[in-house]
Formats: sequence, C-alpha cells, structure tokens
Amino acid sequence: MKKAALITIFAWLTFCAFAFAETGVKSEVDKMSLSADKFLTYTITVTSTEKLSPKLQLPDFKGFTVVSQGQSSSMSLSTGSVENSIVYAFVLAPQKEGIFTIQPAKVTVGDQEYATDSFEIQVFPAAGSFDLPEIPPSDSQPQRSLPEDETSRITL
Repeated sequence: MKKAALITIFAWLTFCAFAFAETGVKSEVDKMSLSADKFLTYTITVTSTEKLSPKLQLPDFKGFTVVSQGQSSSMSLSTGSVENSIVYAFVLAPQKEGIFTIQPAKVTVGDQEYATDSFEIQVFPAAGSFDLPEIPPSDSQPQRSLPEDETSRITL
C-alpha cells in the first residue's frame, strides 16, 4: 500500500514538474547609444525549469561586427524546482555612424519558438574624429635666422 502511494505521489510530482515547466527568453544591450570607437554587449538569456537544449537563430547584426562571443550556463535549485539558464553574449563593434536596428533573435526550446526584443542603437562619430585644417608644408614656413653673435653661443 505504501509503495503504491509513493509511486502515485512521485508520478504526480513528475507530471506537475512537466505541466508547469516555464521557459523565458530575453535579450539585452548594455547601451542604446555609443561612439564608433566603443563596443556594445548584446546578450540573450534563456531560462527554463526543464532541461535546456535551445536552438538559437541570431539576428543579422547590420552595422556591427561581432568581435567576441561567449556562452555560459548555470543550474539553480529553489524550493524543489530546478532552473536552468544559458547566457549567450556578443561583443559588437560599430562599422560606421548612424542608427541601426538589431532585429529579434529566435530561440527554439522543445517545440516552442520564442523571439527576443529588437533594439535601436545610435552610433555617434568616434571621439576626436574630426577633420583637421590642412597645414601647409614645412618648407613654406618662414624661417627665422639668428643674428651672427647669437649663433656663436649655441653649442651642441
């Protein structure tokens, strides 16, 4: 009798774990505007109470070059439930100034598809990148000559 009750409780808990499985997907950028000589970090975080093996379809990072990418995963136990988390991080370098949109990424977990937010990023000219006035060649600069009595005092 006790064995049957334990099996029933275990089956019910297993059913509840799968019935109430929750998955969340979010994306973030560390800044909405930057200068052309700085970097932007774009992250996608996938959390779920079920085992994770997400399939990620990245957006086309128009206006940016991916200079680095990484992935980390973690698992936490809290009041009887297990939460798995995977974070994908991308460091992006702007290719030029302007306003660019990072479109949503698509993440598939099991048979469910999720889409992240999109972001509008403004890229300003790099600090110190301005046009300098043209300087004439040095041979057109007037030369000052020292008087004869001062040239004798100069020693090398």
